[in-house]
Formats: sequence, structure tokens, C-alpha cells
Amino acid sequence: MPKVTEEYIEEKKNFIMDIAMELMKKIPLYQITMRDFIKRMGCSQGMIYRYYKGVDEIYLDLMNREIAEIDIRNQISCCLQEDIAENEMLRKLFNLLGEYIVSVQQKIGGKFYYELLVTYAFDEKKQKELLPQLLLKQNLMFIQSQIVDYIMEKVETGRLALQLPIEQLAIYVGDTIDGISNHGALIGKDDVASIRPQMMQLYEMVGEYVITKVNSNGKENVDE
Repeated sequence: MPKVTEEYIEEKKNFIMDIAMELMKKIPLYQITMRDFIKRMGCSQGMIYRYYKGVDEIYLDLMNREIAEIDIRNQISCCLQEDIAENEMLRKLFNLLGEYIVSVQQKIGGKFYYELLVTYAFDEKKQKELLPQLLLKQNLMFIQSQIVDYIMEKVETGRLALQLPIEQLAIYVGDTIDGISNHGALIGKDDVASIRPQMMQLYEMVGEYVITKVNSNGKENVDE
């Protein structure tokens, strides 16, 4: 039997993921089964199970494949190296956060984004086992941790002053961003680009709220 190469496996997985994209245009994500893939591919049951144990693995690989080229971590790292005032830095960071989420939704479609995250949201086991594997979730955690680290660094040097515990602020930001993102994916599922300005305004509002909570009396902190 000829040796199966990594390229061959990658090709087969990409083929299966492409079929997933086709199926999701016609069927709600939570209704798709491995049988749908087998029927669409015209293959044996054993063939598809050589590459994926179930539909969740296909969805994870698909989303990660589609958004891998969005290099948000490098953008955040470059932003943090800029020599700008604290408030301006926070605005830029939240702008990058919003741009990333909207770009992801445009890349994979609001429907896929919304259906995948909402489906997992009501399954505790999938939340623990699958969501951490999503590049989207990994990057959002990275961005939020970088924002928190930046704020704490400036608090320690006296440039910023927290008006509430950083843990509460982080929870607020995380929950609010999730809510805005899901709302945007739901109403813009067929045309995310059309609501981009509206969504970016909401992400910017979160940044402005954070600024009021890390400056004394909510005042602007500017370089002297």
C-alpha cells in the first residue's frame, strides 16, 4: 500500500471542509450530521472517519483555516510599541479588537460565526473541550490579556488609576464584546460588510467606557 503523505491528508481535509461550507449554506449548522457529508461525498462511512471523528472537528478546522491569515497578534504587538498617550493607545487597541471580529465574520460569514458559538454556548462539555481550540477564541483571549496587561502596567507607574477592580472590568469587556459580536453576526449574517460601521461604533464605545474607568474621575490622561 502506498504511503499516505501529509499533503494527501491535508487535501482530503480541505475537501471535507469545503463541503461543510456548502452544507452550511443550506442546512442549519446544528442539523448537519456526518451522514450528510457521506451522502454529499458519495464515499463510505469509514473514509470520512479516517480524517474526522465528528462534525465538531470539521467546524473547528474550517474556522481556523479560514481566519488563519488574519495576523491580529502581530498588529496588537506593533500597536503596543507605539509611543502614544494612554487613552489613544486604548482606543487603537479596541479598534483593532473590533476590526478583527468584523474581519472574521466577513471571512467565514455571520451565519457560521453565530451558529457555531451559540451552539457551543449551551453545551458545557463542548465549551471546555472545543472552544479553547478555536483560533478565534485564542486570539480574543490574547487581545484582552494584552489590554489588561497594558492597563496594569500604566496603573503601576501612576499613568492610569483604576476606578473598579480590574477583574470586574475584564469581565465587563469580555461579556460586552461577546454580546456585540453575536448581535452583529445575527443581523449581518448575509452581509456583514453592510453593518461594519455600526459594529465598529459599538466596539469603540466599549473602549471609551474603559477609558473612563482607568482615568481619575473619568478625565483624559494626556502626555505632558
